[in-house]
Amino acid sequence: MNVNGDDAAAALAAALNADLLMVADVEGVMDSSGVALASLDASMMQRMVASSEVSGGMHAKLEAGFAALANGVKSVRIGSMAAIGDASRGTSLALLSNQ
Repeated sequence: MNVNGDDAAAALAAALNADLLMVADVEGVMDSSGVALASLDASMMQRMVASSEVSGGMHAKLEAGFAALANGVKSVRIGSMAAIGDASRGTSLALLSNQ
């Protein structure tokens, strides 16, 4: 049996009613110019996947992160190790746009 760590973390966060920080080897979800986004909603994620701005491991993190939100997790961020001690770092995910 092979369990994806991102999916497992999302399921645990939902079961424990906990916030979720998904640690990556980059500062967050990067835009096409290589700058980490402060926030990302589901529709923007779909556009970025369709345009191949995100793929592979980051796509898996995004899918797991949005699944966690859909299952009741209140806060999901993707960031580097530095985001563990600094809540202002990384990319915050949201099901709906804040605009």
